Amino acid sequence: MSRAAGPASRSGRRPTGWSAEHTGRDPGELAVRAFSMALIGALTETAAYWAERDHRDDLGTLDTVVGGFAGAVGR
Repeated sequence: MSRAAGPASRSGRRPTGWSAEHTGRDPGELAVRAFSMALIGALTETAAYWAERDHRDDLGTLDTVVGGFAGAVGR
């Protein structure tokens, strides 16, 4: 693993652990790792979008994001 990838990999371990624990899957599985980081990316982008619009939008649309991911790891 390159030195640049190290911090990103370490920062993904906690959400990956949560996803694995919630689904009963191995945290080393690619699907669990990809799901976890996709969720982090979606939340990061949502926060940036909301901040760019002076916090005016309703973040209830996060239900769509979470609902879309719901079946991705549970398989």
